Amino acid sequence: MSAPLRRKRTKVLRPSGRALRTSTGLPAPPFRLSSTAYSRNTTSTRLRPSEEPTIAKVDWSATKNDSFVFRYSRDWSDSRTSQDHPLFVETTGTEMRFITAQHQHLFSSNLLNVVRVSANKTYRDNDLLPTVDIPTALFFSEDPHWGAINIIGTSTAGSIATIPAQYTQNIYQLSDTLTRNTGSHTWKYGFDWQNYHFDGFSYSRYGGEFRFRNLTEFLTLRRSATAQADRFTGNLPGTDTFRQMRQHYVALFAHDDWRVSDRLSVSAGLRYEFVTDPTELHGQIAGLLSLDDLESGPKGVTPGTPLFKNPSKRSFAPRLGVAWNPSGNNTMTVRGGWGIFYQPLTVSFYRGTTFRVYPYFAGVDIRQPAVFGPGNIAVLAAGVDPALVQKRSEFISYDLEQPYMQQWHVDFQKDLGLGMIGQIGYIGSKGSNLPFYGDPNSVPSEYLSDGTKHIVPGATLRYPSWGRIRTRINVARSIYHGLVLGVNKRVARGFMFQGSYTYGNARDTWSGGQLGNSDFDTGAGSATDWFDPEYEFGPSNFDVRHNFVVNAVYQLPWGQNLTGMAGGLAKGWNVSGLIQLSSGIPFTPYVGFDRAGDLQSDTEQQKPNQTGTVDYPKTPEQWFDPAAFTLPPVGVFGNAGRNSLRAPGVKIADMSVFKNVQMGQVVAQFRVEAFNVFNWVNLGIPSATVLFNSNGTRFAGAGRITSTSTSARQVQLGLKLLF
Repeated sequence: MSAPLRRKRTKVLRPSGRALRTSTGLPAPPFRLSSTAYSRNTTSTRLRPSEEPTIAKVDWSATKNDSFVFRYSRDWSDSRTSQDHPLFVETTGTEMRFITAQHQHLFSSNLLNVVRVSANKTYRDNDLLPTVDIPTALFFSEDPHWGAINIIGTSTAGSIATIPAQYTQNIYQLSDTLTRNTGSHTWKYGFDWQNYHFDGFSYSRYGGEFRFRNLTEFLTLRRSATAQADRFTGNLPGTDTFRQMRQHYVALFAHDDWRVSDRLSVSAGLRYEFVTDPTELHGQIAGLLSLDDLESGPKGVTPGTPLFKNPSKRSFAPRLGVAWNPSGNNTMTVRGGWGIFYQPLTVSFYRGTTFRVYPYFAGVDIRQPAVFGPGNIAVLAAGVDPALVQKRSEFISYDLEQPYMQQWHVDFQKDLGLGMIGQIGYIGSKGSNLPFYGDPNSVPSEYLSDGTKHIVPGATLRYPSWGRIRTRINVARSIYHGLVLGVNKRVARGFMFQGSYTYGNARDTWSGGQLGNSDFDTGAGSATDWFDPEYEFGPSNFDVRHNFVVNAVYQLPWGQNLTGMAGGLAKGWNVSGLIQLSSGIPFTPYVGFDRAGDLQSDTEQQKPNQTGTVDYPKTPEQWFDPAAFTLPPVGVFGNAGRNSLRAPGVKIADMSVFKNVQMGQVVAQFRVEAFNVFNWVNLGIPSATVLFNSNGTRFAGAGRITSTSTSARQVQLGLKLLF
């Protein structure tokens, strides 16, 4: 018997509810926009992907003291995802390949060694392509790729921030664990070595992106008397982002499980881990030694130096656990534990920066460009001009702290009789020096005595010869508290079930982790103020306050005494099901334009003022009522908190019916599985969380939901052979 197989759920992308209209400032395109292009109630869905999984396993007991294990798996997929703008489709190809070999040798009855080697590969290519031919005469740069037109409040027409992209990561790993039993003590010693090879490219605003604050500004090409657009971000001719990164990770550990008595066990260990400085095979990395010297100081961008000063060489991580059986008859158990867990700064932390670090990446940022359209090619050909065309880059704060988490738990389990075990527990964690991401190139701000955050009067942009310079720094923090309740019924008369409820409260100053907003659907691409991480403190992007899960399996008792064909048809039937009920994740309301006047590129991250309690009509047309929010005064940042709103919850019910048929030494298992069996509609995240237009009027589509977070009912048939 087993629980129902979990399918790979298709993620429905959340559209912004935006639309594009054509400007008279460009030659007429060779296509016609249908009326659906103007609709804000559009959806973005993943078309049927192709997938080719392969799995191979070999287990071999060579002698009574030696055994070998070999595992191979490969999963390749290719998908096309429709966008909320109807003229573009996103293509994604992925490949994952895992090869693992293990040798286990028993030296004696109390000494065992296990050595493992592996070679794991992950590959990804990603692009956004038009569904019609767009003449190169319309392109904004010499890049052989259509760029993008971004009108705040409408759908972006063209490539997103980091595509086209293509990269391969190979991780070669060797680990060894020696286990020694000395009676009441079980010691484990070992090491883990990993070698990272990361090769590929990822562009930023390839083809160039023009941004307009509203549709009128786009149609008239009049941002001001001298500017046609609000902003242009792109690259100088010939920009290359291909990189080949190399890095090593090493961990050493020692651990002891000590059985103090029949009632008490203590587990203690120490782990030490570090990484080497990441290097690029052709030397194309540079460190920003001091942000204060970015404009002209001696410790500015320094080619040939590491991306950051390696903080990992003092990463000692102790762990401690205790298990106590107070009654002595195994009907009651109390467990507790605490440990430190470091987050190694490997490829996932610095990947984006390696593609876009100055001077090897020639990105540019033009504030209020005077030219829109193909005429911009001549502007880029003229190169960087601090007054007109600013340099654009990504950096990592050089003097980094090592990110780490403290985790602890206390758990109480009690035998309730009738084959059931009850559980109540507390889980907590605290994160320190976590990654934080934003653009430090802004006008300084300060707090007034009443707590209002506003722009410093008379202050100017910190680094005027630069445009966007998003920078990673490890200053974020997190805290989590969770209550866990559970019950588990062991198999009896063919029936078993498990149920659990978790109340959690996760808060932090940044949930983007290492990759920015790509980690979570509701994540912001950049912080509001890079110099003020505490302004972002609020519910984590993944904060689900309530989560209830129950699953059960029942072996039907039919035909247990039957033989022959009747027994073959009646016996071996199983029914299983799963139900999950979860509350919604949080999301943030935004002003939508640079109300405060901090002049940074990421103006969409500013928040409004919250003047009252938020009402939730809870309809697709208006999930929340934006009337509780108002525009803050000019020059002031709003008081609305990050992730102060809640999206709809999720209801999932899956069911499986399967039958086992014995055929000699082979068991054939026929399965019928239904996912979302009751066809519940789970609304997605509101597609428009921007509340205001750039002229101060309210955005009409605020709070509207245009997608679902789960798919409709799916039924699949399966055959599984066990031998």
